[in-house]
Amino acid sequence: MSIDVEGFERHVIESVNLSRYRPSVLCVEATEPRTDRPSYQDWEGLLAQNGYVFAMFDGLNRYYVSKDLVSSLLPRFIFIDMCVNKSKFARHVKLNGYDRW
Repeated sequence: MSIDVEGFERHVIESVNLSRYRPSVLCVEATEPRTDRPSYQDWEGLLAQNGYVFAMFDGLNRYYVSKDLVSSLLPRFIFIDMCVNKSKFARHVKLNGYDRW
């Protein structure tokens, strides 16, 4: 499930019954609209309370895996994160995804 709602992530997360509907992976935009300022502190606790574990950050989005699937999915995100960082490094982009060296 992908949530990209320009600052209304908490409202959307609160509106979903994550006990009944269990996406394997959640991708949530994690910065304030049109900035690089983090916004995930406003809603990340809701995901943890509902059994989701942080998997990776790509510079814009944070990815979470259902704790029931951590052993099968988290290693994949570790590999993806390594590839994303390697690509940024090759393009001379800082690993936070925003600033060039």
